[in-house]
Amino acid sequence: MQETNKFHFTNRIFLTMRSFAIATLVIVILLWSNVSYAQIFKGLLPNIRYTHHKPTHHKPRPLVITSPTKGQTVPVIGNLTIEGTSAGGTASHCKVYVIVNGVKPYRLATGTGPGGSADYTKWSFLLNSKYTTIKEGSGNKITAKYICDNNPNQRSFYNVNITGIKA
Repeated sequence: MQETNKFHFTNRIFLTMRSFAIATLVIVILLWSNVSYAQIFKGLLPNIRYTHHKPTHHKPRPLVITSPTKGQTVPVIGNLTIEGTSAGGTASHCKVYVIVNGVKPYRLATGTGPGGSADYTKWSFLLNSKYTTIKEGSGNKITAKYICDNNPNQRSFYNVNITGIKA
């Protein structure tokens, strides 16, 4: 009788260990297959599901030169009207200054916005030979500076490089 009890006890241990081994094997297979499917699906589905992209919010530039445009070709003889836009209206107490090819000082542009000459939401500057001229070839740099009287440390710059040609 003792031999039979010993056999049943050994058989139970064996069955328990076998069940544990099978359960462990099943869990490992399930986990491995989920990882595999995730890798396969990652390749098949758009990456947007798996990567976090910060939304791009384009802040409007406080200052832009709209004419001439970057890389534009302009004649070296005659006047050149430089135009642009800025964030400040008449209430902002901000102005736009222009410098061409590093010839100092910066020159005050004219406000042409709907609020009059103090409205720099639109502005222009007439480049003429009394100040400087566009040189023949590339490398002519026009820089606009946006600065506010009530906060001179808050300034913005924008530049364009243009090419001068003989007319």
